[in-house]
Amino acid sequence: MIYILVGNDIKKKNAYLKKLFNSGEAIFISNINQNKEIFFDYANSVSLFGKSPTIISEDLLKKKEISFLKDEISLLEGSKTNFVFLEDKLLVPTFKEYQKYAEIENFDTQ
Repeated sequence: MIYILVGNDIKKKNAYLKKLFNSGEAIFISNINQNKEIFFDYANSVSLFGKSPTIISEDLLKKKEISFLKDEISLLEGSKTNFVFLEDKLLVPTFKEYQKYAEIENFDTQ
């Protein structure tokens, strides 16, 4: 499953994150280590203990250094691993690209 958390309300984002990985393992992939292979390795991995990790990445979609093709997005979506992309802002073209594959939550402070 893919979750995209957009906005600048860190407190609400963190509360939502806690519900997502609910005592499971959360793995943060730093900007330095972001590449497609890491995401696909986690998407294709199977946990021996029944609980898949939650993979968290920050500003991956905004930077556009890595872009996923539709079949690659579909692979991430269909995985038992949860992928969470934390974004400050999400441009309309990116929103349209991911809206049918991901659960997008807005956490902007008004």
